[in-house]
Amino acid sequence: MGTISSVIPSEVLQLRYLKDDISIPDMISISFTPRMLENDPALFENPDAFMPERWLGNSQRAQTLKRNSVSFGTGDRTCLGQL
Repeated sequence: MGTISSVIPSEVLQLRYLKDDISIPDMISISFTPRMLENDPALFENPDAFMPERWLGNSQRAQTLKRNSVSFGTGDRTCLGQL
């Protein structure tokens, strides 16, 4: 069994989220909840609606949604069906 790959930067990260500037101290491990990410109305318009057509095509919006989706994993632990 392999290990989970992660990168913990050795420098302070400066982020801008919506209108807030955020500093994340160095050597901090960060995680997230996929449900919260994929229900963020800033990323997914009307996130609770069943709208499979939002994923179709190669429009800029569809590509952005696909990049922000982690439903089937990401990185080394992605679903083989996505490859």
